[in-house]
Amino acid sequence: MLCGILCGGGVDSSALWMSALFDGVDEADLLVGECRQEMDRLYQQTREALEGPESTMEPLLPSERLPLKVRAEAVRDWSRGFLYGIGLAGISQDALQSEQTREALHDLAEITRMDLGVLGDDEDDEDALMQVSEYVWVAAMLVYHELDSNRTASS
Repeated sequence: MLCGILCGGGVDSSALWMSALFDGVDEADLLVGECRQEMDRLYQQTREALEGPESTMEPLLPSERLPLKVRAEAVRDWSRGFLYGIGLAGISQDALQSEQTREALHDLAEITRMDLGVLGDDEDDEDALMQVSEYVWVAAMLVYHELDSNRTASS
């Protein structure tokens, strides 16, 4: 969700992120305060990774040591969160000028419908998940760079 919000690039992306996470919680709760600080740190780290010269952002996914289905579920859930964040940021497919970027968002939507029941633990499924995981990163970067260039052009 955070990557989608940041890729959407609104001026109040930090406020949008915090609102999505903490809407309706008891702000006086000390654990909420600690959690808010950690989420703010995650926001800053992710923003810096996205905006840095090397674009070092990578989807936060489980270790390859975990079972394939757990990792596939995480890729599916990451894609759902990304699309949700894009929606929260107010970005629609109409805001994307490139057919390639619109197709990338469509592909992410397809990944959210991945049938985990058909996965086995064989090498072909491992390779397929690795390719899908890499594609998720590429798709997110496509969206980020297109929307970033749109923001830069309109500034």
